[in-house]
Amino acid sequence: MKTVTTGNNVAVHYVGTFEDGTEFDNSHTRGTALEFKVGEGRMIKGFDDAVVGMTEGETKTISLPP
Repeated sequence: MKTVTTGNNVAVHYVGTFEDGTEFDNSHTRGTALEFKVGEGRMIKGFDDAVVGMTEGETKTISLPP
């Protein structure tokens, strides 16, 4: 299984929540994955960095500062 590295094109589903658990965004609900090129600088850096090293189907929980 391929591991994500900088320069890869990826499609990810995500659920965005506030610290209290309130959901503010959900790609599953919209039915559209978020597609981007890793390391291109178009994503929030913490999110971009978080996908590096992931494999297809992997789930990860991250926390990003405001």
